[in-house]
Amino acid sequence: MKKVESIWAELSAKAQEASQEVELSEEQVELASAKELNQLYKQIDRKIDGIKSNSDKASKANQNLRKAMEDGRSTVKDFRSSITDVEADIQRLDSAMKSFEKSIADLGMSPKDSPDWNGANAMMQQAQDVVSKYERQMKELVNTFSL
Repeated sequence: MKKVESIWAELSAKAQEASQEVELSEEQVELASAKELNQLYKQIDRKIDGIKSNSDKASKANQNLRKAMEDGRSTVKDFRSSITDVEADIQRLDSAMKSFEKSIADLGMSPKDSPDWNGANAMMQQAQDVVSKYERQMKELVNTFSL
């Protein structure tokens, strides 16, 4: 009987050890799960901060872009207006030159003999070249700024 009690005590001790090992194993699983949860929510928190930061940067970039577009549109409008003004001046100069040519021809002279006509002719050529050159650029800018 003592032998049975001894075996029973030994089996009870082993059962208690196994139970403690299971409890220890469960505690380790709970600790690992808690640690993983902690890491995940901290990771998400950092990513949320990143979203907020990127949103702020994107909003600022959008404001800067809108300001640049407004400034660009205004500048292109001024640019277009300058070209239009010079084109109108070229038309007036051309008309004045033709009138001058008729007047000077009535006197039997050539307009090329007049320094004023030569200066006006040179200026008209220069103005036409400048307008031609910058009209291409202006058209490109008008497309860029959707005017």
